[in-house]
Amino acid sequence: MRKSLALLAVPALCVLLAACNDDGGGRNAEGTARAYVKALNDRDPDALLALAKDSEGVSGREKDAETIIAKDGGRGLEITGLTIATPTSSTYADVDITGTDNTGKPFKLALSIARDGDAEDWTITLGNYQGPTPGPTAATSR
Repeated sequence: MRKSLALLAVPALCVLLAACNDDGGGRNAEGTARAYVKALNDRDPDALLALAKDSEGVSGREKDAETIIAKDGGRGLEITGLTIATPTSSTYADVDITGTDNTGKPFKLALSIARDGDAEDWTITLGNYQGPTPGPTAATSR
């Protein structure tokens, strides 16, 4: 009887531990960095676009993704080190990724990621803001 209960407890414990490690389904900083490298390895600009925040007034996201894939894609990158630093706030992070490519050559990538406030998903930046330029600040006369 005890063995039966123990066997039933193992799957339940695994489910409980998985739930405790789940941060609500969002993509944490490490997950974003790993997804970035996977997109490079897969030569998948759409996967890079999925990692980027879709902001109003931003253009050139697709071109940036294609340029990144053309430069670093398809190299069979394998991560050996990943360092995440949040030097200014909990909404911005600098990620240093080190590893080797499919020929054994070392590589290093620096990636800046961000999230909006308490948002769960960390995102990369692609494209350029093309929205309206803020006007000059009114001067105060005395």
